[in-house]
Amino acid sequence: MLTLNKHAQKVTKFIDFTSKSTCYSPFSLMHALSILVKCSSDASIKELVSKLEFDEQDMHKFSDSMKKDSSVTLAANIFDSHIEIIAKNFEATMLKLFELVPEKLVSAAQVNSWCAEHTKNKIKEIVESIDGTVLGPRNAFLNQEEE
Repeated sequence: MLTLNKHAQKVTKFIDFTSKSTCYSPFSLMHALSILVKCSSDASIKELVSKLEFDEQDMHKFSDSMKKDSSVTLAANIFDSHIEIIAKNFEATMLKLFELVPEKLVSAAQVNSWCAEHTKNKIKEIVESIDGTVLGPRNAFLNQEEE
């Protein structure tokens, strides 16, 4: 947990927390970055992981431990407007590592429906519009003991 606190402090330097409705979850960030690292060779993602001093192996260990914890629901998906056909090996990797299957991005309602379903209706709307959106990774972290 100490490691996550260190990362949370680093992230506060990059995110504007002036809004009262802003919430940051180091758990969600680590899980989302784990997915992005596996999906992309983009230098900016690698740089972000480096700046936050996240270790890829630690990120995967964390995701695995969260999946084993029955008091936690950890859900993620990737919505991509350019997906026509998902390569079977990519789908298998995403399913094995993150329990997700990427979907073609069709509408804001699709993303919001996914979010509501995976947060037990605690978050019913996460996006207002998908205009101009190409890729939309989403994740949800729900501590079931707090329900």
